[in-house]
Amino acid sequence: MLKKYRRCQYPGAIAFDVGRLQPEKLIGARVDLDEGTRLLTMMDRFPGTGVTIIDRFGVG
Repeated sequence: MLKKYRRCQYPGAIAFDVGRLQPEKLIGARVDLDEGTRLLTMMDRFPGTGVTIIDRFGVG
């Protein structure tokens, strides 16, 4: 059973609510699935900074 937490029990969540944390700044690139598979083979080279997100899957 999942336990519900109040915001006062997890103060880090409040930072998201008030806009102090900006996780979108961690995103280095958004790529499609084909580019993502190519980048996986280059993980040992660190070609960029930030997190790369695969957000397009080319279905359909």
